[in-house]
Amino acid sequence: TSRRTLVRRLAETGCAFRPLLDGVLRERARIMLAAGTQSRDQMAAALGYTDATSFSRACRRWFGEKGGRD
Repeated sequence: TSRRTLVRRLAETGCAFRPLLDGVLRERARIMLAAGTQSRDQMAAALGYTDATSFSRACRRWFGEKGGRD
């Protein structure tokens, strides 16, 4: 299934794609941060962020902290 098809089918059921994706990314980031084995750059790449700065902004929004180790 393409992303566009998934977005459309979710919308048909009253769900929005972005909040679902955000929740999954938040949970994966929480697990990675708790493990403390990866750098911020590694976590950002693993979660599909284009750079560590974008990942850090998401972590501040989710957790109120910088997120990750440098």
